[in-house]
Amino acid sequence: MGADIDTGFAASVLSDTLWRLGEPHGAGRAAYGRGQLVWQVTGRVASYTPTFEQAEPALRLALEASQRAVEEEGARKIFALDPQRFGVGRRYHYTRLAVTTPPLDDIRLTRAQVERWRQQNLAKYSAPELVRASHVLVTPINDSPA
Repeated sequence: MGADIDTGFAASVLSDTLWRLGEPHGAGRAAYGRGQLVWQVTGRVASYTPTFEQAEPALRLALEASQRAVEEEGARKIFALDPQRFGVGRRYHYTRLAVTTPPLDDIRLTRAQVERWRQQNLAKYSAPELVRASHVLVTPINDSPA
């Protein structure tokens, strides 16, 4: 069982190992951080052009890096035009905040204010019906008629 090693971390480990050994022929193995690599070199290809599918991961990485660079350049230009636009005003950083609760007698609310607040926030304190009963059967505890 095996797999082609042409990209990624394992490929770089294998390539470095083979270059250190010169140009080996035959089989070998090398340890790396994620386990063991086992290989068999049968010959050298002087000029190799990978297929699109083999080159696609590297092409995607290059394209994404290029797009990130273009986007960052555009973002820096927008920022340079008006840095104040991105200001957030006064900012406070704190680790603890203590607020004393006023006595309930000092809070003055009219019945209309309370009712309006309740109507606006009704969804926070209610839930849809989970069960709908069409009738309720009551059974007396003792032998008395219901």
